Amino acid sequence: MSPPEGWTVRLLPYDSGTGIARSHQSTGVRASVQPLYTDDQSPPGMIVIGSYYPVGFMRITDELIKRIEQAARLDLGPAYSVSADHAKMPGTNMVGIELVVTHDTIDPRGAKGSGR
Repeated sequence: MSPPEGWTVRLLPYDSGTGIARSHQSTGVRASVQPLYTDDQSPPGMIVIGSYYPVGFMRITDELIKRIEQAARLDLGPAYSVSADHAKMPGTNMVGIELVVTHDTIDPRGAKGSGR
């Protein structure tokens, strides 16, 4: 994988799974994907997708977040739970949107539950 022109990519190693982040050098825009694993054999229980912007770069409204969340739900379908919210990148002057995706599971007794 190679980043688009003007972007740098780096790995983000965590105990719960290695994420990937990219940043655009001239605009300061950043994006990341972080899978969260519970063990070494299972698929991720959760994926966090973040888009971060310098303060003032983009107006992030509740309506925008709601539209992003609805579009992700439509794309992924009923097998996934999706939530989106405002985000602030700690230690920076960056704000953004984080989208959290989990796979819904059906337990043998018929109760629906989150795949977290």
